[in-house]
Amino acid sequence: MLTNTMKPIAAALLMLAFSTTSWAGFVEGVAAYNRGDFAAALQEWRPLAEQGHAPAQFNLRIMYNKGEGVAKDDVEAVKWYRRAAEQENDSDVLVHLSFVDFLILLTIFVVLLVVVNMRKEEAQKRKKPGGNANLARKTSATSVH
Repeated sequence: MLTNTMKPIAAALLMLAFSTTSWAGFVEGVAAYNRGDFAAALQEWRPLAEQGHAPAQFNLRIMYNKGEGVAKDDVEAVKWYRRAAEQENDSDVLVHLSFVDFLILLTIFVVLLVVVNMRKEEAQKRKKPGGNANLARKTSATSVH
């Protein structure tokens, strides 16, 4: 379980990771793209790109350039590249991607900490004298024969 100090940290991280709809949809698109589900990535990124989300525009450019989930179309790739470039330069887009990757990794780290902490608590309960006996008594008392 989360300790008292971990609860606010975990809540803050989750709020930060999904503070805006656009970043949440963008992260979902990244996850879909990474597992090879290009149709799902396109479904997440196209509305964001049309609303002016530069990282989504940049990623659509890659998809059209490579023909991933869409027909390979250099004209469409250049269109999305230009739209992204009008808002920010490529290095800024890469900074955003790195920030999103950082948030994903940080969230995974927090989840792993929670799981490890839960397993430690379970192991401590098992080590207590009569821990398993109490569990067996509770189970047999509630079971229906």
